[in-house]
Amino acid sequence: MATRFASTMYSLGDAINTVVDVANSSNQRTVTSVTSSAPTLTAAQMVNGIVTLSGQTTAQTVTTDTATAIVAAIPNAQIGQTFELVVQNGHTSSGTATLSGGTGVTVTNTYATAAQAITTTRMYRGVVTAVATPAVTIYPVAQVA
Repeated sequence: MATRFASTMYSLGDAINTVVDVANSSNQRTVTSVTSSAPTLTAAQMVNGIVTLSGQTTAQTVTTDTATAIVAAIPNAQIGQTFELVVQNGHTSSGTATLSGGTGVTVTNTYATAAQAITTTRMYRGVVTAVATPAVTIYPVAQVA
C-alpha cells in the first residue's frame, strides 16, 4: 500500500492537519471572469475554480498554468489527489474554447472534439500524477449545453 502522507509528518497531529487542509481546499470555489484573448489560467483560478469566458468572437486556446504551480496551489498535494475546474464558455459567435496544458500538464479529450462550443459549460477533473517533478493530468468529465 502506498504511503499517503509526506515523509515530513512525524505525528498523528500532522496527519490530521493534512486531512483538514485537503478537505478545506476541496470545498472552496473561486469564480473568475476571463475576457482576454487566448488566456493562461493561473493555478489559483484552476484549483476548484469556476472560470467564465466571455468577450471573444473567434476560437480561443485556453492554456493551464504549469504543473509546478498547480501542485503548489494544492495544500499538501499527494499523488492521486484531484481537483475540479469548471469552464463556462460565454463567448459569442464562433468563440469556441479549447483547454491546452501548460508545462507538465496533460489535457485528455473524451469528447468528439476538444473545442468547447459557445454557451456550454464543461467540468474537468485534474489529477496530480507526480509531486517531486510535478505533473498533472486533466480529464473532461461532463458537459452541459
